[in-house]
Amino acid sequence: MNFLAKLSNQNLLNDVNLERTIIMSNMRIVGILVLTLVLISCKKKNIKENETIVPFDFLSGQTYKSLTIDLVFVEGFEPNSTAIANLEVFLEQRLNKPEGISIIQRGITSPEEETYSVQEIEAIEKDKRKNYTKKEELAAFIFYADADYVESGEDSKVLGIKYGPSSVALFKSSIDQFSGGIGQVSEVKLETTVLKHEFGHLMGLVNIGTDLVNTHEDSDHSGHCDNPDCLMYYATENSSFAELLLGEDIPDLDEQCIQDLQANGGK
Repeated sequence: MNFLAKLSNQNLLNDVNLERTIIMSNMRIVGILVLTLVLISCKKKNIKENETIVPFDFLSGQTYKSLTIDLVFVEGFEPNSTAIANLEVFLEQRLNKPEGISIIQRGITSPEEETYSVQEIEAIEKDKRKNYTKKEELAAFIFYADADYVESGEDSKVLGIKYGPSSVALFKSSIDQFSGGIGQVSEVKLETTVLKHEFGHLMGLVNIGTDLVNTHEDSDHSGHCDNPDCLMYYATENSSFAELLLGEDIPDLDEQCIQDLQANGGK
């Protein structure tokens, strides 16, 4: 083989090797880009779903067939088991979730807060919440706190709040203070009432995501029913209501609230 032929073959071989190098390099770049896009899309998915949950998602089985509730409590301030069972019955009565409703409980050590603000509760949820909405499974979060809400007074305590589209908090220490003692309402009755009331807000009651069929929103207390015998009456989430429960049954939704839920996909 002459010199020119050898040189031509060598150049051809170099070109082939260069093409292989370019192809392998491009494949690595594409692989990195795909992996990056997958990681970004997975991260955004949970955040987006959690931010866009609306009452219809709780009430209807159209998008989400089941509900998983992540319940985190401070050790020593465990939920009352009968109150949790009562909540499950209430949710099964009002939500269309053909694949079921489950509540997963776990305890955490005390954050040692003197009071809790919404921002502090949100930080705990961000750190401790494990279940988020995905595919056909809706998720919610409950936090049982070991101290008062920051806006509570000495004689009047806030017993529960709904602070996000799928999140509520109960102030268990405050509930214990106003229940279970001599001359007080039972712990089961008060805790059940507060749990059901706050989940009523997640369902969009009253007029906060679930439209009114008929006018019954309390003009002085927005987001609440004007019927004092209804579960969604404004005083239900306040300690002053505890005395009114003495000798009374656990309040339920009145017909107006039930009509609202049914018109928005509920039972």
